[in-house]
Amino acid sequence: MFRVEGRIVYVRWFAFMFASFSSSALADREIEVLIVGAHIEESASVDALLSVANTFPGVSAVGPEQVKGRIRGRGPRIVDDALLAHGRSLLSEGRVLFEHADLSGAKERIAASVAAFEKAMPGSTDARPLVEALLVQGNIGLAMGDREAGRHAFRQVVRMDPDRLLDPVHYPPKVLALFDEVRSEMRKRPSGAIRVVVDDELASVHIDGRFVGIGSRVVDSLPSGPHHVLVSGSGGRRTYASVNVESGRKLEFHASLESYFIGQPADTEREREIQTSSLYRSLGDQATEGLVLIAGETGVDEVGVQLYEPRTGNFSTVVRRSSDGDALGALEGMLPRVFEFLTPDGNLAPTAVSTDALGLDLSSNPALSKLLLQVEVDRSARVPVGSQMPRAGSQPVPWGVWAGAGGMIVTATVVALLLRPDEPSTGADSKSTGTGTVTVEF
Repeated sequence: MFRVEGRIVYVRWFAFMFASFSSSALADREIEVLIVGAHIEESASVDALLSVANTFPGVSAVGPEQVKGRIRGRGPRIVDDALLAHGRSLLSEGRVLFEHADLSGAKERIAASVAAFEKAMPGSTDARPLVEALLVQGNIGLAMGDREAGRHAFRQVVRMDPDRLLDPVHYPPKVLALFDEVRSEMRKRPSGAIRVVVDDELASVHIDGRFVGIGSRVVDSLPSGPHHVLVSGSGGRRTYASVNVESGRKLEFHASLESYFIGQPADTEREREIQTSSLYRSLGDQATEGLVLIAGETGVDEVGVQLYEPRTGNFSTVVRRSSDGDALGALEGMLPRVFEFLTPDGNLAPTAVSTDALGLDLSSNPALSKLLLQVEVDRSARVPVGSQMPRAGSQPVPWGVWAGAGGMIVTATVVALLLRPDEPSTGADSKSTGTGTVTVEF
């Protein structure tokens, strides 16, 4: 097969020369390499990269169709794990600091975890880690004498999960009292509703991380304030909006399923690196014991390629070069470089291991989005496969642990502060974002 640009001819000649001068490379056994597209604008990236990769001796390239069968029903879980990974790490660190009565350090880490989880909500269908982080944040607010900070965090919890009740095993009495007070106040206010209108009758609808059904529907009994609305079409296209519900009103959200997006792209290069590595780590750990190819545009007229090895959890050195206006052609020509990182038995060479990562736009690879987010429906029950699967979440620490020797000071502070009068609550404000149209009904 020849291409007009001559890219395939060039790459296969390069592969032949590479194999000739490195006859021992990858000769001992065949190594599987997952190729699920590239983060570029050209839609033909999957077939082109698969074709080039299969010219190398010892490499067995596997495309999205084969991977789809391996992860059936677990695509949304893979996306959730990837988007929430950074926030979970920060949450764990914050809990440890809180248990050791380092309130300032714990406050900083937990605030960062809340921010990370909120950034993940445009693509995640699991809000439980965010709720848990907010509960810890409220607990820390009380411990530091900022009762209003505790109330603010608890209001967000009740808004997202109105039926949430705290137990006396993981939360001390004063925290239980304040949370119940906030919950009671909010539940006395008139609730609102959202009517989700979508043309795809098999679209999966999540509000605040909870699966509420498929197709157009009305979701009522929602506390006033911002709510996360995520609609996933059966073909893998999705729409997200933060919808500000008002008491006694019904909002109508017209979901326009136009984009293949996995999650909101991060603002900084470092955050994009975390997003990318988390996504491909989550996918690779579920789908192969071989290698995963990561490729895409890293900036203006620049592309990069990298390998991930699930068996060791290691990433390879990043190979970068100018695309010269042809991103796909540049990526094809770079494959020989990354395959040089492999040992004769198909493992990632220790000298090629790196802590660097590619920072890509998660939503710029339609092949990957379709692979992970095409909705599979049990037509007898009309429930998307995997939508109501139980999720493993981190558990809060029993309050008796942090109220031990190191936490006695914290507990005493909480007791003293709870004697202070409370301040009037203020509602959170949020504007609708994302695609689609929101109208108000009375």
